[in-house]
Amino acid sequence: MEANPSTDHTWPAHKWQQRIEQQPLLDIIIERLSPQVSQLALSGPVSEALADTGLPILSDQLPGFVGPLAGLLSALEWADQRGGQWVLSCPCDSPFLPLDLYSTLYEAVQKHHTPIAIARSQERNHPVFGLWSVTLLESLRHTLAAIPQERAIGRWAKQHKPTYCEFPRYRHAISNQWVDPFFNINTREDLHTAQALSCKGHVNVE
Repeated sequence: MEANPSTDHTWPAHKWQQRIEQQPLLDIIIERLSPQVSQLALSGPVSEALADTGLPILSDQLPGFVGPLAGLLSALEWADQRGGQWVLSCPCDSPFLPLDLYSTLYEAVQKHHTPIAIARSQERNHPVFGLWSVTLLESLRHTLAAIPQERAIGRWAKQHKPTYCEFPRYRHAISNQWVDPFFNINTREDLHTAQALSCKGHVNVE
């Protein structure tokens, strides 16, 4: 999970500390991801707030903030050191992420024999929500060494012919509104929208 500081200077430094139903965004993401994976880790700068989660914190090994690719590199290295084969990535500002994210992406990489599966919804790709084989480690190291400021995770992923998995929208049980499962909170208005909907009480039908 990526928990880097917000680049929006009108926000607090860590938007994952914002709350929905009195629960911090980060806690919501942990709650939704924990049943899907064997181990969880956070990608971000070491801080007391992150340390309180009790999860491993994977700091970027590259100087400066170079976006999600640097976090993915740290995650792949961490998984490889522990004998892992896959890394599931997601940001810490998407409280509606699917409860079948891993199983759907894993089924796709097995079916299509690809090293990457990327989530998709409403005709948009979401490359920060992906499943990545640790066999990609050397390729990513080479890319970031050759182009240190490469930030586009989707552009790099295309080199490896990823498969894309379509996820349906949620219908909110109370408001009856459709919700994109990869809705992410970038502004205070987004936060208010998520708070109004809450992250509970959805059915997974189109």
